[in-house]
Amino acid sequence: MKKLFSFLTVIILTASFISCRKQEMNTTSLLPIKADTLSAKMDSVFTPLDIEPTQGPGLNRQLVYHAFDASGLVEVSIWADYVDGQHNSVDVSVDADYVLTGGGAKVTGTNNSFSSEGVLTAAFPVNNGTFSTYSARSKDHEVPSYHRLWVYAIGMKLHEATTFADIEPAVIRSQMFIAEATSGVAAHPSGSVSLPGAFIPLSGGARLNWTGAGSLLVSNSLQQPYSNFSWFSQGKDLKYSDPCSVTTYCIGINPTITYFGQLEIQSKIAQKSAPTGKCLLTNSVDPGGYLLSGIGAFGTYNNNKGRYLFAMYPYNSTTAEVGNKDHLYTDIGSLYSWISMVRKQQ
Repeated sequence: MKKLFSFLTVIILTASFISCRKQEMNTTSLLPIKADTLSAKMDSVFTPLDIEPTQGPGLNRQLVYHAFDASGLVEVSIWADYVDGQHNSVDVSVDADYVLTGGGAKVTGTNNSFSSEGVLTAAFPVNNGTFSTYSARSKDHEVPSYHRLWVYAIGMKLHEATTFADIEPAVIRSQMFIAEATSGVAAHPSGSVSLPGAFIPLSGGARLNWTGAGSLLVSNSLQQPYSNFSWFSQGKDLKYSDPCSVTTYCIGINPTITYFGQLEIQSKIAQKSAPTGKCLLTNSVDPGGYLLSGIGAFGTYNNNKGRYLFAMYPYNSTTAEVGNKDHLYTDIGSLYSWISMVRKQQ
């Protein structure tokens, strides 16, 4: 009742009071929110919108999930797009009033089931200074497989506590950092990249720079044992030699943000043994109003043939699903899921 009364009090604020508040702050750093939209935002705090992606070709980019944290001041939306083919590439951007915190991808059949033999070769945040776009790539490998590549972009928006005005994305971007590094060329390339000390990891990514038969993703996650702030990536050629490099990315944020206060960032790990064939693993945020902000997947294999990523994507606004599989040859191993989660610090 106390929080509801606070929301209703905001709704009946006079325009002159809001104008006064905006003069006290840097108006270029806050985007005003109309009072008649506050009730809709308030409802969303208690009833998050979780919509399954609409199925069917040619729909292009779509908003698939939307939710608020427990405070109502952290807002996460997830957009998706897909393309069908044998060698696929998709970029998905968040809306202009959001910042990208992470993303993901999955390879399916054209019926959206995990029936395809395609695998991921890249899933990463685009490092162009805008913190807006997530990119992924997939391919079939030696076995022709016309498949669908879904790509997801996770966007975050923050609100000022008194007026619920949107905090200008430039303010948030000024407290974010993307690290990037490219490895040497190898048949089984691997790489890592670390964040500067003030930044906490939200997510990362990997891009295999193959040119011949192809190299396939094995791992794309915060580096084990998850005790440091390094993102790790690993790929592998299969059947035919194709040495290449891998480019590794890591997105971080300084959790102290002007006009907002402190953003709380936590991470969580899930793990299971991976038998022959396809293996899927889900990982959900902790209770307490957290929202999903980043996803990683880490795989191991035992018989030198390899297990390859075909999924690391947001199942909804609080759960991620990752998947790996052997290909052409049988192999067993393990599968790890890493997620980051955010909320306003309580």
